[in-house]
Amino acid sequence: MHVNYFFRTPADRTEADHGPKGAGALRIRLLVPRLREAVRNRSRLVVELDGTAGYPAVFLEEAFGGLLREGNFPRKQVLQRLEVNATDSAYEVYKDLCWDCIHEARLAVSNCLT
Repeated sequence: MHVNYFFRTPADRTEADHGPKGAGALRIRLLVPRLREAVRNRSRLVVELDGTAGYPAVFLEEAFGGLLREGNFPRKQVLQRLEVNATDSAYEVYKDLCWDCIHEARLAVSNCLT
């Protein structure tokens, strides 16, 4: 899944903030259904980050961290079934930030359970 097909200029967290360019729209409309399909098919959802105007950190946190924080998926499924790619070196920082957001959301969820 190429994010730039859907979001050339990713905006903020939610649709209320920035309409359909919000990260909540990416998570709810694209990531969640496609990751569910990957889990069901025992395949991987490959997300390509290249080609946008960049990503605000809050966008990535809401979209990727939200997969765990919003209770859509357990950590194990996200780690097994999600692949985030950046072939352009300028987007490597965003790829790393996606995984940082997933890791931080996992810690937040774990802390809420203890």
